[in-house]
This record gives sequence, C-alpha cells and structure tokens, in this order.
Amino acid sequence: MAVIRWRVSAERKAELEQAAERAGQTVDAVLDSLATEWLRRQSPNEEATRTETATALVEEARALAARKGAADAARGEALLAVVAQSRPRGRSHARFYEAGAALREILESELYRALGAESFDGLLETRRVVGRTQAFKLIEIARAFTAEQAVKLGMEKAYALARYTKATPEDDDPGAIASSGKLGARKLATLGRRAIDEAAKAARSRTRRGRRGPRR
Repeated sequence: MAVIRWRVSAERKAELEQAAERAGQTVDAVLDSLATEWLRRQSPNEEATRTETATALVEEARALAARKGAADAARGEALLAVVAQSRPRGRSHARFYEAGAALREILESELYRALGAESFDGLLETRRVVGRTQAFKLIEIARAFTAEQAVKLGMEKAYALARYTKATPEDDDPGAIASSGKLGARKLATLGRRAIDEAAKAARSRTRRGRRGPRR
C-alpha cells in the first residue's frame, strides 16, 4: 500500500492539486471523477491494484482538500482582522485601501466558503465586519487604484473617480486618470468629490442622448 501511495503522489500530483483547489465547491464529484479516470487507465486484469490505487487517490485528495480548507480559513480570518482594524475612527479612515484589498481577496478567492458562509454577502451579514454597501465601495477602490493613488485621492474622491470612469462611453482607466492628475481639461487636485460626481452625471446624460440619436 505504501508503494501505491508513493506512485499516486508522484504521478497524479497535478490531479490531486486540482481536486484540492476545487474542494470547496464539489469535492465529492471531483474525487469520484478522478477515481473513475484512474480506474479507466488501468489494465482490466489488475482489479485489486486498481481498487487500492483508487482508494489511495481519494485519501490523498481528501487530505489535500482538508489542508487547503484549513489554510483558506486561516487566511480568511487574517483578512477579516485587517478589515476590522481598518474601521474608521471618527471621520478618519486612513487604512481604507487595506480594508478594500482584504475584502477583494476574500470575494475573488471565495475564502468566505472556508469561513463557513455560502456567499460573500452571507459572510458580511454573519460576521458584521462592514456593511455590504461599504464593502463593495472599498473593493471597487482597491480594483481601480494602487494603494498610493487611493490614499492620495482619499476614499470618497477615489470612489467618485472610479464611478466616473464607468459613466463615460470611453474605456477610461481610473488609475491612468489619477496618474495624469487631470480629469478632462481640469486638474484633478482642484476637484472635490461633488465635482467629479457632477462630471459623471453629465457623462451619463451625454451617453443617453447619443443612444437616442439627434432630434428631428
């Protein structure tokens, strides 16, 4: 049995890693399919070896899945701690970007599953670290800017600029705008959140008029 275990680990490492990566979603289906595929590749006259090999494969994959689940849970808890420590005190929220980056990783890597939640929204509701609206606001900032850009702009202005680029028909990059220091012909440093919101509103209005076409 030890020889069989060694052979499985050496020859099917990639398959085992795939099983571990997918374990949070359909681990039983993945393990069954891997075992079935392994059995199919063996010669028909090796019934005993085939059964032992399939059993070893399943055991190895389950062990990897368990280790990955524990690692994901530990990582998720660490990220939730970052979000909790980044909560604003009074009107100050200097660490908002760290919170957004942490929430983004939890969402995009689906670490909420390892933390016992079926969805990201479910995690926010049960752990009460931050509200849903605020969470997605911080995530959008983390997706749009580097830490340096976001901190320089400030949370509200960074979010407004990220929303502005979604309102324009052009494929604008908020990070590029932040780097250029200009929004159209105006200097970004002279604009507040409200001015950027107004620019976004005007851009949406122009887009709607363009879709309707010229008046007759």
